[in-house]
Formats: sequence, structure tokens, C-alpha cells
Amino acid sequence: MDILIPLTPEAGGEHFAALLAPDPARRAVVDNIACKLEPSPAEAPSGHGRLGDRARCYVSRQGFRRATLRSILSATGQSIPEWAREGHKAAAQNEAFIAAYRDAYNDARRADRYERREQARVDNMAGRWQHERGTLQALRTGVR
Repeated sequence: MDILIPLTPEAGGEHFAALLAPDPARRAVVDNIACKLEPSPAEAPSGHGRLGDRARCYVSRQGFRRATLRSILSATGQSIPEWAREGHKAAAQNEAFIAAYRDAYNDARRADRYERREQARVDNMAGRWQHERGTLQALRTGVR
């Protein structure tokens, strides 16, 4: 089930715009969620984004963000997923999801760091080889 979030108050309709108007803190959370949305499917209305893992991790870490998401979903006529509700079951789901998301993120960063380090080592070896080759060439020709 895709959760689609409007990117602007105009795209969300009058209920969504009325939800955001009186509360600047809520508007800031909605803007941060919008920055983390994935592209929406082709059949979705324009001006919407799909709530993916990155946005879910952001939302599920704090109660006010979850409450804001619930009000967005209510204002746009969507059902609220189990993990966005308040309770022990949702807290356990969110804790497990955040731990898995962080592990995957850290593993990807570790792999990327290893690849960059390995590439730098290879580049350094190639540069050293070129330098040694140039030094040997200079010694053979007597030109320094």
C-alpha cells in the first residue's frame, strides 16, 4: 500500500491547506517529510510523493512527526498504517524498522568508504609507478 503525501498545500486540497495554515511547526515537519519522499507512481495525482523508507524513518522517530503524518493522512482521506499509530505494537515495529534502516545505511556507507579507499590506493600505486618509471627514465638518459 503506497502512502502518497502532497508536496504542496495546493496539491493536497482545502483540508490539507487548512491543516497547515495555523501551525508553523507542523508546516516545518511537512516540508521535511516532503524533502524525503520518493517519486510517486505514474497513476498517482501530480504534486504527490510516495512515503518510502527514508521518510518513514524520519517520521517514526518522534511522536509529533507521527501525529503530523496521521493528520495529513486524515486530511487527504487515506488510512493510517499500523506503525504510525501510538501504542506498544507500533513502538516495537518502529524500533525494529529504525534499527534495520540504520544498519543498512551504515553498511552501505562502510562499503562505499571501502571502495573509495581501495580506489585511492590503486590510484596512489599507479602514480607511484609513473613516478618511479619517470625517475628510471631520467637516470638512463641522464636528464633530471
